[in-house]
Amino acid sequence: MILSSLVTFILTSILTISILVFFRNKEFDKTGKRRVDWRKLTPELQSSQIEYHNKATYVVFEFYTKTIFAILGGIAFIAISKVENLKNVKVLIQSSGYLLYFITFLYSILIINHQKAKIERWTKSFKWFEIFFWNEFYFITVAWTIVIFINNEILQFLF
Repeated sequence: MILSSLVTFILTSILTISILVFFRNKEFDKTGKRRVDWRKLTPELQSSQIEYHNKATYVVFEFYTKTIFAILGGIAFIAISKVENLKNVKVLIQSSGYLLYFITFLYSILIINHQKAKIERWTKSFKWFEIFFWNEFYFITVAWTIVIFINNEILQFLF
């Protein structure tokens, strides 16, 4: 259980860092200078667009949290209700677990897209290890770690 969570965190960390470094390399050269500044934004507009993407990331996180709690509440309700047909209960709970994967995948894509949009608007490059200081990194890696942990617990509960 702890091992699977640790492996999930490490794998999602590697994948997330790889994607974000790919976006960095696409926008900046080896010296840290922007390859092509095709947006040519004023500093005020650039700042407001980055602020928009920061806020949008938190809105996505808030929506994700509410969705996960709703699904987990549904699983808990099904698990504690007195249902006669145990096979249907297992199918519903297992389906909810798979729904958690789908929701987390969509959430990760949205977070990555907003981070990509911010990187496209930055004037300076970043080092790969700076990603560990970004909230978006932990939004993705911790979400996947928790979902894998929850699904392992669901499967142990069912079987």
